[in-house]
Amino acid sequence: MGEGCVRPDTGEVGTGNGLPIADCPNWLADWLISDSRRLKNELAAGGRRKNAELKAALKKVAENEAAERRGRTGYDKHAKADRYRYLVSKARTLSNAGVAKERLPAELLSQYLADYGEVRDDDPNGWPLAELKEKIRGIINNPDLKRGNPPPIRPRATGLVIKARPESVWERRVKIARQFQQTITSKQVYARLGSRVCGE
Repeated sequence: MGEGCVRPDTGEVGTGNGLPIADCPNWLADWLISDSRRLKNELAAGGRRKNAELKAALKKVAENEAAERRGRTGYDKHAKADRYRYLVSKARTLSNAGVAKERLPAELLSQYLADYGEVRDDDPNGWPLAELKEKIRGIINNPDLKRGNPPPIRPRATGLVIKARPESVWERRVKIARQFQQTITSKQVYARLGSRVCGE
């Protein structure tokens, strides 16, 4: 027990023996260095493992959100012809936005993956990655590709109807008042308002 330390079980306080402090032996110094390195490496490995787990969880959440978005927009139902038109439309849009031709393949592929999800070889509505890249290169290098921004492919309307709020009593009275003649007695006003409002 070191000098000045207190034992928790007995309350005894350590005292010195009057001798000088001994030098730390080399073997002990070497062990402390190696053990601190081991501990540091273990902590770093644990941090990397947690970061990897967090990234995997965030990626899964992003994939689920993207799948839900594709379901809402109708992209998940697009056949190859629809997807090809999508690529042509995106190529024109990106060209109009000033994206350099050499950057177009990467940008097109990135947007395709964002809207259609991960490329799978067994996807009947899509292409394997190598074939998809070839399609993109063909679209970009096509001399007949016209610059422009055609309407994007959109899903059909869901039939949602937004109704206006019902007219308030005050609004109806103001509308009626605007039809009044320039001069009218108060009795005629109340009679006219009462008959209109109560009758509707």
